[in-house]
Amino acid sequence: TNSIIYALLKIMDAIKNFFGSKQEDSTSSRRAQNVKSLQQMGFDKTSAENALNVTDDNVDAALELLLCAASADPIQQQQQQQQRSAASRKAGEAALERFANNNAHKSKTSSRSTKKQQPTSPKSTQIQQLALQQPAHALLSNNNSIDQRDIKLPSKLTDKTLEEQVTRCADRVSSHPRSVETLLKTVSSLRSDPNNANYKKIDCSSAGYQKVIASVPGAEDFLRAMKYRKMGQYFIMDQHALDPALLWMGVSALEEVKKSQEYQCAKRMLQFEVDLRRIRAGVGISGEAEAVARSSYMSKTPSEPAGGQGALVQLKMADVTVMRRFDGDDQLRDVFNWIGGHGSAIPDKILRREWCVVDLNRYPVTPISFDDDMEKTLQYIGCWPSGKLELRPSDDEWRIDGETSIKMGSARGLGAA
Repeated sequence: TNSIIYALLKIMDAIKNFFGSKQEDSTSSRRAQNVKSLQQMGFDKTSAENALNVTDDNVDAALELLLCAASADPIQQQQQQQQRSAASRKAGEAALERFANNNAHKSKTSSRSTKKQQPTSPKSTQIQQLALQQPAHALLSNNNSIDQRDIKLPSKLTDKTLEEQVTRCADRVSSHPRSVETLLKTVSSLRSDPNNANYKKIDCSSAGYQKVIASVPGAEDFLRAMKYRKMGQYFIMDQHALDPALLWMGVSALEEVKKSQEYQCAKRMLQFEVDLRRIRAGVGISGEAEAVARSSYMSKTPSEPAGGQGALVQLKMADVTVMRRFDGDDQLRDVFNWIGGHGSAIPDKILRREWCVVDLNRYPVTPISFDDDMEKTLQYIGCWPSGKLELRPSDDEWRIDGETSIKMGSARGLGAA
């Protein structure tokens, strides 16, 4: 019996030693892997092993501890940051964020729970104390980073001086000529006749107001800067709020805006759209004469290739886009005649350089010279296998000098080579 018991004890010791060695091998393998992960983040082996010993092989907690220790020594932190690659820093930041989120979640859960809290281990207390000594953003910041506490939000428009409010609002509406002119007329009329009640009340429900003022950024803010106040569907100017000096400032700001290039370009485009709409509608021209003139231009245009062959040329005219196909050996003159078929006055304005045609597939966008390239093929000028053109008003440089300081980019057409 004793021999049997002794044999059983030997077997049990052998089994215990076998599984114990397996567990030790697994622990050492996990420790080696954790040390390797921290080394890949830029920390030395000794520091990684010491941090893992303190944190019971918790990689996230060890990383937190190493970052805290590095931030306490600026020289060591700088050396480690120089060794650490961008990918490693991102991995460290992600691990730190997960650790912080886990702590926040555990804290929130424990605060809601009614159960008695378990005593905190000395190692956890040490990590928490180190984390409290340095904020997370300070641990990961370097000499080139910007502390978010130093960033200040821009002040509101209403917090600025009246002069700056008026100037800024006037600049914002500079690309909307109708809004500028409407505001200028409103403020000028009130300044000329401050006792006229009609100038102190603006109906916000009218169609004109909705189109010209309400839909334009900065227009209503300009009225508020002039001391108009919103009451129901009206903007009201109270007698006690009427300030002649402020009205003079508003008129001066709007008149200065009318001299800006942005306003001039927008004004020119607005007039272009009006004139183009009148020409295409045949307003002011005999219907029969206009039909004959358009037919004459279209008769000089070659027939369109059948079956979807040839180059597709699109022409944008304000809010309308027309298109048709041309052969690659068709000339720019053919496109010119095709444009004349949409309004007999358009070709004359192009030749006088009041208007111009630009190729939107080129960069920078510059006018096409019909004087020089009229006999060139579409393939040569770059409208093959497709062309995207736009009719627009000419700027002063092109209209007066016939040249532009911006050089046209290279042609896309195969024939241009």
